[in-house]
Amino acid sequence: MEKANGDIRKVIDDIDKREKRIVDLQTPAIRPKQQVDIEFDSPVSEFQNFLAKNGGRTGGWDPESHAEFLRQLQRHGENDLPSYLPNIPEESVRAHIEWNKKFLELKQLMKAAINEMRENNRKAKQVIDPEEPKAPKVDPEIVKLRLQERERVKQMRKQKAAEEAEKAKKANDDFKKKKFVQLKQELMRKSSKRPSPIKEVNEEKEKEKIDLRRQKFKPDDWDKIRKRDAAAEERRLAVKQAQEAARIAREEKERKLAEANAKKFRHAKRDPERLMKPTAAVLARKNAEDDEPKGPVNSVFAIPHRAVPAWMV
Repeated sequence: MEKANGDIRKVIDDIDKREKRIVDLQTPAIRPKQQVDIEFDSPVSEFQNFLAKNGGRTGGWDPESHAEFLRQLQRHGENDLPSYLPNIPEESVRAHIEWNKKFLELKQLMKAAINEMRENNRKAKQVIDPEEPKAPKVDPEIVKLRLQERERVKQMRKQKAAEEAEKAKKANDDFKKKKFVQLKQELMRKSSKRPSPIKEVNEEKEKEKIDLRRQKFKPDDWDKIRKRDAAAEERRLAVKQAQEAARIAREEKERKLAEANAKKFRHAKRDPERLMKPTAAVLARKNAEDDEPKGPVNSVFAIPHRAVPAWMV
């Protein structure tokens, strides 16, 4: 009986194993995420464990006290630091100094480990990545021809755009002129058909005003007006004659001055050989006798000096 029960148990276990195998085959495999290659005893883990066990990045102190601790430590050093933190016991300050040393040491080791890991990953990536295909060689002549063709197309487009703009401007000007002529003809046609009543009324009023002014004046008044107009005309003519006489006198003065200047200044003709000829002053000095007094010599080798004072002699 026990043997039969053992055989049944084996069969049941075998069936369970087969079912589990079938389930495993039907379930798609899940690729595990790539873990960061950092061991538990690495500097990163050690730094994280240190922070977790010792109160984080401030060593269990509040942020304000820790910031003041760092400021005073930088100013006065480790030995004199407790005297500048009177509100904190000296033992706590010494313990925090030791904690800060350990914190900086582990932090530096963690940075070095991270930089080393990044450098290793970069090198591994360079080894895995295939070499970049070399760029094909480019013929300079082909590049030059393509650039010339591109420039030619650019100039053609610019010229075409300028021509189209000129055509559009000309068409707009022609349209404006045509519209103006049509409007002018329309106004002339309307004005020729019916005269303006406002213009007729204004003309009649002007005539009435002139007639009223004429009725106000007597014959003697008209004689006075004529004499006044004649005197004004005479004064105008006198002023005009005086201006004309002044203009004539000014032109005569300028003419005489020009004649005097023409006689005074004589312009020699252009003669290159004349530049090498001695001047009249040089010839006169050359022909003069030796006993005659000569003027001052202007030369860089004979510079005239002032008199020397007596106390310098």
